Amino acid sequence: MTGEVVSVQPDTPIEEAADLLEHHGISGMPVVDEQHHVVGVLTEYDLLRYIAALEMHGRVADFMTTEVVTVGEDATVPELADLFRSTGRRRVPVTSDDGKLIGEIARRDLIFAGQMRQLMAALPVWTGPGADESQSAPVGQGLR
Repeated sequence: MTGEVVSVQPDTPIEEAADLLEHHGISGMPVVDEQHHVVGVLTEYDLLRYIAALEMHGRVADFMTTEVVTVGEDATVPELADLFRSTGRRRVPVTSDDGKLIGEIARRDLIFAGQMRQLMAALPVWTGPGADESQSAPVGQGLR
């Protein structure tokens, strides 16, 4: 999980938000209110709507996605993997029990986390046809 998350408020000018995405090399960011509650997300896809509309000004609130998927800090690796797989999202905000932004987790964080390597190492050893002791290895060993 990334603890320091780049975020904007709904009244942030869209040009400023686009600059933040470019400067930080990210494809999206949470939109938070004054109390730091997640109220939306702004992604590159949302900016395409801005470009397509030929709008030269506006606020983040005019373009952000308001249907936000968040996870709690107690989300498990399998839950996160299923969420990313089923929604196609690249990242999701992590919120506290009271809905405040405390971090963000990306698919990349999950895929390349040390936990993934541990999970792969824990997979059963292939003992199928043609396997012998010298060839037996965890199924995921080649992914390390």
